[in-house]
Amino acid sequence: MSANVLSDSESQHSYFIPMVDMLAGVVFILVILLAATTLVSRSDFADAAAANAEIARINEALKVARAQEHQVLEPRRRARAAQRRLLDQIGVQLKAAKIDSAIDYEAGRLSISADRLFSPDKAVLEDAGRHVASILSSAFHSELPCLSKPPAAADNCAAYDSVMLEEAIVAYRSATLDSAAALPSARALTLLSQIVAATPSLAGLAAADSGKLLTHAGFVPSGAKTGKDQEAGASDDAIVLQFRMQVPPPK
Repeated sequence: MSANVLSDSESQHSYFIPMVDMLAGVVFILVILLAATTLVSRSDFADAAAANAEIARINEALKVARAQEHQVLEPRRRARAAQRRLLDQIGVQLKAAKIDSAIDYEAGRLSISADRLFSPDKAVLEDAGRHVASILSSAFHSELPCLSKPPAAADNCAAYDSVMLEEAIVAYRSATLDSAAALPSARALTLLSQIVAATPSLAGLAAADSGKLLTHAGFVPSGAKTGKDQEAGASDDAIVLQFRMQVPPPK
């Protein structure tokens, strides 16, 4: 009899323990819910939520700004790199022919001393001038078609990254003649004519806007020589090659 009573007591006790555990769990969950409700209702929680929303908005605005910056700056970076390569390639060919030159990367131009290139007070090339024209013709022939419209498909053109030229100017800079003088422009035209005569295909190159790629100009007096001119041994008068790359306008 006592054994049966003990068995019933143990059975009731084993059933009661899980119920207690379950009720304790429910109370614990209720405590968590009450704490969460109190936390959410606090003002600093609302402030944190507002701050997080503002941070998300700023991050989205920064993402848009970076995309716009890339859209504006990347074409200019590519154009600058192509311009630099063009100047370097022409400079390398001139150096191989023992012709001194000075490169101004910021201005996008290359200068060659005009000393002994032309007959005095005339727009007639001397032997040294014809030599310079021959080297420039070869350099232009290898590089400018890569930057014309449509660009050439030569192996060396891939390095220009599909950038095109707006214009390539063969100019004459004079330190003594004023802007009304015809001689600087005439000398630039003479040199350009000699360059094209050596490589007639250059005359057919088109710029990015489908206009003529190669042009000439006379430079007005520019004052004192730059450090780059002096390092290259350039005289006050110089042949100047000016290259303007196509860059899309900002939107």
